[in-house]
Amino acid sequence: MGKGRNGRRNVRAQLKGVFATFRLNLKNVLAFELLYRLVTLPGYIRLTAAGMKWAMECSGYSYITLGNLGAFLLKPWTIGWMAFSVLLAIVLLWIESSCLTAVYQAAAYYRILRPLDIAYGGYPIAASLFQRKSWQPLGLTAAEYGLLNIYLIFWILSRVKPVNFVMDELMAQPAGRLGIVLLVVFLVLYTVPRLFAVHYFIVEQRSWRDSIEDSKELFRKHWKRVLPILGLVNVGIVAIMFLLRNVVVVAAALLTEIMVSEELVLAVLTQLCDRISLVVLFLTSLLLAIGNSALTAFLYHRLERHAGGLEWWQGMKVYSIRISRRRILTTAGVACGISCFVIFDMVYNGSVIGPDMLSEVQITAHRGSSQSAPENTMAALEAAVEELADYAEIDVQYSSDQIIVVCHDTNLSRVAGVGKKVGELTFEELRGLDVGSWFSEEFAGEQIPSLEEVLDYCKGKIYLNIELKNIGRDTNLPERVAAMIREKDMADQCVVTSVSLSYLDQIKEVEPDIRTGFIVAAAYGDYYTNPAVDFISLRSSLVTRGLVERAHEAGRAVHAWTVNTPREIRQMEQAGVDNIITDYPVLVRNLLYQEEGPRTLMEMVRTVLN
Repeated sequence: MGKGRNGRRNVRAQLKGVFATFRLNLKNVLAFELLYRLVTLPGYIRLTAAGMKWAMECSGYSYITLGNLGAFLLKPWTIGWMAFSVLLAIVLLWIESSCLTAVYQAAAYYRILRPLDIAYGGYPIAASLFQRKSWQPLGLTAAEYGLLNIYLIFWILSRVKPVNFVMDELMAQPAGRLGIVLLVVFLVLYTVPRLFAVHYFIVEQRSWRDSIEDSKELFRKHWKRVLPILGLVNVGIVAIMFLLRNVVVVAAALLTEIMVSEELVLAVLTQLCDRISLVVLFLTSLLLAIGNSALTAFLYHRLERHAGGLEWWQGMKVYSIRISRRRILTTAGVACGISCFVIFDMVYNGSVIGPDMLSEVQITAHRGSSQSAPENTMAALEAAVEELADYAEIDVQYSSDQIIVVCHDTNLSRVAGVGKKVGELTFEELRGLDVGSWFSEEFAGEQIPSLEEVLDYCKGKIYLNIELKNIGRDTNLPERVAAMIREKDMADQCVVTSVSLSYLDQIKEVEPDIRTGFIVAAAYGDYYTNPAVDFISLRSSLVTRGLVERAHEAGRAVHAWTVNTPREIRQMEQAGVDNIITDYPVLVRNLLYQEEGPRTLMEMVRTVLN
C-alpha cells in the first residue's frame, strides 16, 4: 500500500513539474507555434500540390484512381516528388522540434523566451544537425511526429482521393486493421526508449549512437516513472480536445438548426463539422508537440541532470532575452503577411488540390441552381452558392458584338419570349431582355450576364464548369474563354467542357493548366484517352460501373448529367462517378450524406460525428 501511495504521489509531483514547465512559456510557445505552422503549412501544401500536378502531367494523368495509382507511384518523377515532399516535411518538423527544444532548455535554467527568441534559439540547434552531418535525428523526429499525429494523418488520408479508397479497403480487412495496430506499436517501441536522445545529442554534444544508448539506458532505469506520466499527458490532451470538439459540434448543430433552412441543415452542418474537426485536430497536434517537448525536457533534467537535487521546477526565477520590440513586430508582421497571402490565394484563386480530390462525389448545380432560380442567371449562381454546390455549370456563347454571354439556348424564345438568336443581338440588347419572368414573377427583370461578370462573382465562392456552346468551327470562343480565365487567375477554379474535341484542343493550346471535359453523346469508343480530355461528361443513362472503371484506369474522371431523382442519384453513386450534375443540389447532398436523412437534432449530430 505504501509503495502504491508513493507511486501516485510521485506521478502527481511529476505532473505538477510538467505543468509548471508547460505553463512557464505557454503564451510565447503558442504564439510561436501558431506563427510557424501558419507560415509553413500553407506554403508546404501549395508546393507539394504543385509537385503532384507536375508528376501527374509527366505521367499523362489528369485524375488519380485506384486503377492507375500503382502505375503512377512507380513513375520516376512521382518517386522524386514524393521523396522531396517527405524530406521537406521532415526538415520543417526538425526545425520546429529544435525551437521547442530550445525553449524548454531555457526553461530548465529559468528563462522565458518570447516567440522571436524561440526562433533565434532554435536556429543553432537545427543548424547543428547539418554542421555535424549527422542525419539520423531526422528519422527519429519523423517517427515521433508521425506517432503524435497519427489520427490527424489518418483523418486527412481518409478524405483525399484516391487514397481514401485505399484506406477504406484497409480498414475493412482484419489484416489491414491489425497492420495499423502493429504500426502504432512499432512506433511506440521505437520512439519511447529514444525519448531523450535529442537532448543528449544537443545538450551533451554526444554522437548520435551514444545519444541513443544513453537514452535507452535512462529509460531502462526509470521506465516506471516515465511511462505513467507520458501516458497521462498524451491521453489527457487528446481527451480534452475530443471533448472540446464534441461540445463545439453540438453548439454548431444548435445554431444551424436555428439559422439554416430545414433542407440545408444536414449539408451545412456536415461541412461545418469537417472544418471544426480539422481545426481541433490542428490544435491537438500543436498541443501534443508542445506538451511532449515540455515533458521530455522535464524528465531529462529531472532524471539525468538533477536526479539527486531539488525539484528543478520549484521556485523558478525567470528572465527574458532582450530583442527589440521593432524587430519582434517586423518579423511577426512578415510571417503573418506571408501566411495570410498564401491562405487567401488558395481560397480565393483556387488550389491545385480542388474539391474533386477532397471528397468522393462532387455536386454540380446545372445551369446554376436552376430549380431555385432562372437558369444561367446571377440569381441561379447565388442560389448554387447558398445551397453549397461544389460546382456551378453554365453555358457560354457570343453576342453579335463578340461579348461572351451566359445562355444555354441559341434561340431566345423560351427564356425571353423573343424569337431571335443570341448571336443576332448586341450585349446591350441582350441585357434589355427579361429572362426571369418565365420562371416566376419573383425574378422579373433578371438579365443575361456576361462571362466576366460571372467569373468576378464566383471567384473564391464556387468552382465553375463552363460549357462552350458549339457555334461552328471558325470561332475563337475557346481562346477567348481561356484568356479570360487566365486573366482572372482562375485556372484552378474552372473547368471547360464541350461537345467539340477541337474546342478542347484549342483550350489546351493556349492554357494547358485548365481542366477540360468532353461532353459525350454516346457511350462507346476510347475518347477518354485523348490528351485534350481530362474528364468525360456523360448522360446518366449511359453510365455503367465498367465504363467508369475504364475511365478511371485511364486517369480520367466521370461527370454524369442531369441526375434529378433519388434512384438516379443512388445509381450514380454506386457506379462510382466523380461528379453529379443536377438541378437539385440539396437533394443530392442530403442523399449522399445519409440514406434516409436524420430525423432529429441528435441524429444529425451523430451523423456528422461519424
